Amino acid sequence: MLRFSVFLICIFMAAFQPLQGQNADEQINASRCWVFEQDEFEVFEAVGIAGGAAIADRSASIIRISDLGEKLWQSEQIGHLDSNLVVGDSGIYFVTGSQSDNKSWFREISLQTGLPVYSLELTAGRGWRLTRGVGPLLYVFNAAKVIAFDIESREKKWDRPFNGDIAALVEGGEGNVWVLKKDGTAIAIAVTDGSELHRFNTVATPVSAMHFGRSLLVGTANGDLRSFRNGAGAPNWKFRAGGRISHLLNDTMNVIAASDDNFIYSFDQRNGSLRWKRRLGGRVTDLKIVNSEYAAAKVLDATFWEMIEVRTGRVAGRVMIEQADKSTFSLVRLDEGFAVGLGRGIIRYSLSKCTN
Repeated sequence: MLRFSVFLICIFMAAFQPLQGQNADEQINASRCWVFEQDEFEVFEAVGIAGGAAIADRSASIIRISDLGEKLWQSEQIGHLDSNLVVGDSGIYFVTGSQSDNKSWFREISLQTGLPVYSLELTAGRGWRLTRGVGPLLYVFNAAKVIAFDIESREKKWDRPFNGDIAALVEGGEGNVWVLKKDGTAIAIAVTDGSELHRFNTVATPVSAMHFGRSLLVGTANGDLRSFRNGAGAPNWKFRAGGRISHLLNDTMNVIAASDDNFIYSFDQRNGSLRWKRRLGGRVTDLKIVNSEYAAAKVLDATFWEMIEVRTGRVAGRVMIEQADKSTFSLVRLDEGFAVGLGRGIIRYSLSKCTN
């Protein structure tokens, strides 16, 4: 029988560890609030829902957890999970696949109950990703195709094939969505009908991408970071790091980039001027914005997350992860805090005060 256990330990245990040599009064306060674990479950994907979360294993079993660390429901789906999870106003969206007949299904389950709401068979293919667009639009894509759904009307708006060479998809925010091909071509697609608006060559092999302000930013395997204003064919600024640009984030007015050269960089998004850079102890495997003040970075094989001030680049402290939790896969942002996934469940942290 599946069992779950929740440990409310906020009162007597804090997982935040300040760095040696720093004034404790300058440290942030990240308290470990609770741990949720379930036997015979291995976290494959997770997404934040207000103060709680939803976690899913590879067999498409999905569990919603409250802001107090309690299991609200568990939903079992047919097939295996073949995408990330996306949360809407009333549903959780994802794609499942079947090994036996090579079919994939786009699915919606109720946010309140976990019961099935809607499903649509997709064309054959693997490796789907979901990205929220403007308003009710949700994009479902893999290397070969982009499909736009209206999640309010539950209608497919359009789909467009790309011959298996999509590297990334980025919401443009100006009536278009950007599709980046593996050869470096950037294509602006109209959100209304999927028609092509224009294209240009980024002269790059994209591995990361982001739309910020009125610019499309592209990170490459050889360490180039380029910003293209208003879809222009020539970059308005560029930077060369010492390794692959693995992650791109935005902090209100600035671009934050992680490189395989073990540095995190912050740039002014308007002109590319370097605001700060921070060397870490290894290659960054995950980088997330936690709130308006901090980003969290994890390096390869580390058993802690570095908490970095986005304004200055200063490492404010570390969130330690026990050796037994070394399978930690990712961090998800929550209201007033964040959660870190581990092998059989998830750990909830708060940057203010835990809810008892």
